[in-house]
Amino acid sequence: MNLSILVFLFAYPATSFILFRKISRFQIKKYIEKGGKLEPIKIINLSVIWWLLSLSFCFISLITISLSLYPVKTVPYDSIVKNVLVNGVKECGVRQTENQTTRFGDVQSFSANYSNNYSNNYSKFKIESLDPNSCYKAKAVPTNNQNTWFKIDMDEKTGIVSKTCGDSSKPGCEEGNTW
Repeated sequence: MNLSILVFLFAYPATSFILFRKISRFQIKKYIEKGGKLEPIKIINLSVIWWLLSLSFCFISLITISLSLYPVKTVPYDSIVKNVLVNGVKECGVRQTENQTTRFGDVQSFSANYSNNYSNNYSKFKIESLDPNSCYKAKAVPTNNQNTWFKIDMDEKTGIVSKTCGDSSKPGCEEGNTW
């Protein structure tokens, strides 16, 4: 859990308890100052304020605790771009079986139009050609230092696919620089 959430979860109840005690003492002091005789409307107002504050603090506490239990999910950009690379090579194979050209630019998954339509998925990577005449070789290069590059290379004759990456300490890259 995040340290700031833990601090808040401990500080919030303590602060609430202190505030409740001050409000209670204020109400008792008011009651005693008036000689134990307050108008019924004032007693009702004080009790309504007390219950509204109590309920709001309870509600805020429940929301805070429930939000702290569910971490924010992040987008796995490395998985997205690896899927794009694999789909691009598959699309290349389909093009070859249909006797179509297999240049890098011919594959829709690698084309600029496709990446512009899905710019959120490509915001952390740029897909580059390793051989402009072959769509069986592609590389996803990161646009920041938090990710590493991913490369896919399929031998057209044997069908063996090689999946390599640059830094195994970064997301999506396994030990031995493979994925």
